[in-house]
Parts: sequence; C-alpha cells; structure tokens
Amino acid sequence: MTITIRDATLAYDATPVLEDVNLRVEDGQLLGLLGPNGVGKTSLLRAIDGLLEPERGQITLDGVEIGDLSRKEIARQIGYLPQVERAETHSTVFETVLLGRTPHFGWRPDETDRQAVERALERLGIADLATRPMATLSGGQRRTALLARALVGGPEALLLDEPTGGLDLKHQHEVMGRLRSAVHESDRAGVVAIHDLDLATRFCDRYALLSDGGVFAAGGEDILTAEAIETVYGIPVEVVTRNGHREVVPTEPDSGW
Repeated sequence: MTITIRDATLAYDATPVLEDVNLRVEDGQLLGLLGPNGVGKTSLLRAIDGLLEPERGQITLDGVEIGDLSRKEIARQIGYLPQVERAETHSTVFETVLLGRTPHFGWRPDETDRQAVERALERLGIADLATRPMATLSGGQRRTALLARALVGGPEALLLDEPTGGLDLKHQHEVMGRLRSAVHESDRAGVVAIHDLDLATRFCDRYALLSDGGVFAAGGEDILTAEAIETVYGIPVEVVTRNGHREVVPTEPDSGW
C-alpha cells in the first residue's frame, strides 16, 4: 500500500494543527514522525486512519481518498495502535488479539479467525501468553500483544503512536524490531510517532520532522542534521555515527542541578 498526503491541513475547532503537509509512504517502508510534544504527530496518524478529516487537501490509500472508504474498509486496510489504549485488562491475550479480526467476521469469529490469532501470537513470540489476562503482562508483553492485534487482520498499513512509551531499553528495541519486521517482511506501509531519535534512526527508513505547524523536513537520514534537530527541538545537539547508526547527543551544558 502507498499512503499519500497532499497539501493537507489538519485542524481542531477551526484551529490549524498542521498545514500544507505533503508526505508519501511506500510499501515496505517505515516512516518515523518526529517532533516535540503537541506538534501534531497524533493528529496526523488519526487523519491517515480516517478519524480526523483534513480541512484542506487529501489523504489517499493506493489512490483512494480516505473519506470515500467506510470505517470497516479502513479497518481492514490499516492496523492502528493509538497512544492511549483502552484494551480490557480482564481479557486474555488471545481474546484481545481476536478483536483485531472484527472487520473480517460477521456475528462471531470462526476457525479462520482463531487460526489467524494463533499465527500472530506465534510470529511475535508470545504464543505462551495466549491465556494470560492482559492485566498480568509486563509493559513490553502488553505492547507486543497489542501489536499482534494490529497485525492479525492482515492490514496493508500500520500506524503506531508512541509504541515504546514507558518501556525499558530492552523492550523498546524488541517492540521496534518486531514493528520493522512486520513492515519489511510483508511489504506494508508503516508510520510510527516516536520521541526517541536514536530508536528512530536505528529502526525507521525515512523521517518527517514536524515543527511550527508543518513538516520542517522529510526524507532519509540526511535530514537529521544537528542544525535541523536544534531548530525543531530547541536544544543544541551533536549527531555522531557509531556502529553504522546515527546517534543524537545533546550538548547543552549541565545546569548544575
């Protein structure tokens, strides 16, 4: 799937959040949305998922405008993991992941749906957690289960909002590694809003820096210069390459506190 955003302006109550956004995400490509809090990353994800209608411009999935698709059609094509997750914690992992099959079954799930859940759990390495209540999982296990729910419907695109928030270093890398594999191995289009620039440079293919109500820069690693990051985040940094990966190191003097 190709996600195309052309001259899109997003707003709440007629107040613009992002203006004149132009982005394109191809099959097998993971785009990292970068920028400070409140810059519009979540709004852009919601717009791609058809939950926020652009004031101007258009968003298309393989050339079809998102507004021309029903919610069920969108849910079949896009797996969306929002930042605030309302999954019922008394449900088991299997039951939670099965919810991702809802756009595909009628009154009740059948054997095809149950087998799809089993495959998703196996692929993400959490088959042993199938009968565990969600409330008993660690943060990393819970995020992996929710990623399985986003994947189980066989979507052509994945949208994730801060999937590593609150996780320790190991689980951050595990979740992002599984996301990247899900995008690359099945030629999906992926968009992830992420705060950690080092995680982004390690796992994403392309980047969009959001700032001051629009896209400051978009492209490959070459856009992640010290000057660009300082402009967007308001802090001086040094960009270094270690073991083939770019790392962003703040150079702000210690305040002494």
